[in-house]
Amino acid sequence: MNDKETKILEDEFGDIHRLMEQAGSCIRLVKNQLDAESMERNRKREAEEKKG
Repeated sequence: MNDKETKILEDEFGDIHRLMEQAGSCIRLVKNQLDAESMERNRKREAEEKKG
């Protein structure tokens, strides 16, 4: 493998690494949103149980 091929592979790996980091960030955002929605549903359910 020559220097040019090595550079191309390093660039491609860097691109893949950045995409994986972005995907991880997206997954964390979605998880946080789902957790918040779940907490809100639980809060509403508990409030209804106290009323009933």
